[in-house]
Amino acid sequence: MSKPARRVSTSARRTAAPKQAKNLLLDPDAIARGEAFSRQHDTTISQLVSDFLRNLPVDSDHRDFTPAVARLRGVAAGARASVGDYKEYLRKKYGTR
Repeated sequence: MSKPARRVSTSARRTAAPKQAKNLLLDPDAIARGEAFSRQHDTTISQLVSDFLRNLPVDSDHRDFTPAVARLRGVAAGARASVGDYKEYLRKKYGTR
């Protein structure tokens, strides 16, 4: 699989500091989704991860996190959601039909 030409997002152009390499171990499904998303949004997985990490609150109480970050923190901490948890989330989000 050949790599596409590197795309540079607006936020990457603003940073003047040199980039540093960091190895990450990611699930294959997460990589596939990241690759698809990055193609659709004309960016790179590295830039997606960099933007996400740059926007994390530092030295903040978890209650200050946005809902998306709070969910990701739960996943990162090894939390496991059940099918019932997901169904409850959908009920709260969309109501009952």
